[in-house]
Amino acid sequence: MKKITLITIVYLILNFYSANTKAQKILTAEELAKKNTYTSLKEALKKKKKVYKLDISFQEPKLKVIPEEIFKLENLQLIKLQGNEIKEIPAEISKLKNLQHIDLYDNKIKNIPAEITKLSNLEQINMQKNRIEKIPENLSDFKKLRLINLKNNKIAEFPKSLCNVSELQELDLAENKNIKKIPAEITKLKKLTDLNLSKCSITELPETIGDMEKLKNLNLYKNQLKNLPESIGKLKTLSDLNLGLNKTLKQLPETMANLKNNLKEMSIENTALSRSETKIEKLKELLPETGIDY
Repeated sequence: MKKITLITIVYLILNFYSANTKAQKILTAEELAKKNTYTSLKEALKKKKKVYKLDISFQEPKLKVIPEEIFKLENLQLIKLQGNEIKEIPAEISKLKNLQHIDLYDNKIKNIPAEITKLSNLEQINMQKNRIEKIPENLSDFKKLRLINLKNNKIAEFPKSLCNVSELQELDLAENKNIKKIPAEITKLKKLTDLNLSKCSITELPETIGDMEKLKNLNLYKNQLKNLPESIGKLKTLSDLNLGLNKTLKQLPETMANLKNNLKEMSIENTALSRSETKIEKLKELLPETGIDY
């Protein structure tokens, strides 16, 4: 009798573990791409465990809140809620343990709750065109996050907490017009390849910018730069540099010559540099293989 009881218990434990492991499987990008995208929450709730992707963007009438029923979709790995009028992200977002992509483009969100950092599988955040003023401090909890888009919000200064997202590859803070400085700590983002800070109010770059060894695309269009630090010449992987419409940009360091092997495109349109034929010719000598827009 004891043997039967023990075997039964072990069987139940193994089945419970198996069921939960299956429920918690994180899909690869290829696997996720093959899954059906549900565009009706009502239909999704009929097949809760089979819902991996949900897109209820641009609803009529527009959503004011994130429907609480969404948090019952335990396998959800991609959610799009674009073009609504959502004002806040509830703490219950942390229940979506498998979530990899969250897209809240064009809503009315002011704050990102700390609970979002409990989403350990999150890889991409798009919250462009909201009203975000601040973000959580504990962003180092993100171990898989590769992309953050916070373009066109109301962020007052470059959040230093962003510098703790160790796997980050793409960061977009463009059109946050009050950002004036980039913290020296940005060099902690060792895997960053794309940085967009266009249409901010940046007056200078930190000398440490040169330590960003994987940076490929740097967009500083329409800021208030007067010059660049000497260390810019250390960005050996940089292939695209946009300095256009920095009207007060008068000179570039000669260390720019160190970029000649990889820098494919550079814009200095509508800068003080672009009005000087002598400086343009010198720049062409420094970067003979680079396409320079002026």
